[in-house]
Amino acid sequence: MKDSRREHAEAVARRYIGSDQLLKELGSGAEGFVFPTPTSTAVKIFSHKERFDCELAVYQRLFDHDVIEVQGFNIPRLVSFNKPSMVIEMTIVQPPYILDFAQSELDVPREFPDGHMEEWWDRVEQMFDERFAVVQSIYYELQDRFGIYYYDLAPRNINFENRRP
Repeated sequence: MKDSRREHAEAVARRYIGSDQLLKELGSGAEGFVFPTPTSTAVKIFSHKERFDCELAVYQRLFDHDVIEVQGFNIPRLVSFNKPSMVIEMTIVQPPYILDFAQSELDVPREFPDGHMEEWWDRVEQMFDERFAVVQSIYYELQDRFGIYYYDLAPRNINFENRRP
């Protein structure tokens, strides 16, 4: 049995993809579902307005600064969006890449309890091992150059593929 979030996302995606096209999911998570379109873009259909608003704000800032990569990692470019349907259309990027800005904040970092950030950095270091320095450098470049606090540092979102540490 399909869940209602997926059914809703598929219905919205069909408006972009076409009802006669096979839906092929590129990814899914707590924020929503991502599908490729026939025009070589992807549409992300969000389940939560707050996460949609966050990701859209980040993509708009990156678009305004003409950012398509950070430290050699490709970043999808904003193509269009639909606020009532909570859809962001973006370019599809190849590895190495950085994806998924729905957990990000702009200009002001999230407030965490004492010790949380140290524990978080420890977990990030364990996930990325010898590539941790590169991931940390990406985090600080996004923060310092663009005011983006990127909290979803995970291998599914920062893909190195064949890039060296």
